[in-house]
Amino acid sequence: MEQAIKAVDAGDDSVGLADEFRSLANDGFPEADYFLGCMYEDGINGLSKDLLLALKHYKKAADEIGYLEAYLAQGRLLYHGDGGIEKDLDGAKKIYELVKNFNQHFVACFMLGRMYQYGEGAKKDLNKAERLYSMAIEQGSIYGMLNLAMLYAEKKMYFSSLLLRIKAGVQASLIHYKHLNSGKNLLHPRLRGG
Repeated sequence: MEQAIKAVDAGDDSVGLADEFRSLANDGFPEADYFLGCMYEDGINGLSKDLLLALKHYKKAADEIGYLEAYLAQGRLLYHGDGGIEKDLDGAKKIYELVKNFNQHFVACFMLGRMYQYGEGAKKDLNKAERLYSMAIEQGSIYGMLNLAMLYAEKKMYFSSLLLRIKAGVQASLIHYKHLNSGKNLLHPRLRGG
């Protein structure tokens, strides 16, 4: 399993890697289902893009071992609804709430903030959205900063909004600079962050 994960992280896009994860999943390694889900979601490693199969594999990894990234992937697919998956804001909200309550993961906090800011699957509540974005920002979420800046603009707090946008831009530039020479492909789907 470790070797297969290292191969994914190194950018191995061979068809054999999908077969290896499929074999690992069949041998009782539910973590392999998460990686199969990624491959089906992105249509890589010789697999056709199939969001329904991706969701099935993410759900299995989440249900069987509580794999955090699998929960977040399910939430993302349910939130956006695409490729045969019906948009399910209630289902996405339940998953993000579960993750937020378990470990306050910044993606769950950010997405819940977004849902409350725009009234998607939740009653619009700008104060709750602000608290959730702040929780995401505490963990370094640049998207949390950008959305909080938009929320401030919605509240007509224009100066605070501008300052937060500038801060987010500076932090994003620093992250990009840090990874520029890391050898990582910054456009690779595995680096999408949730």
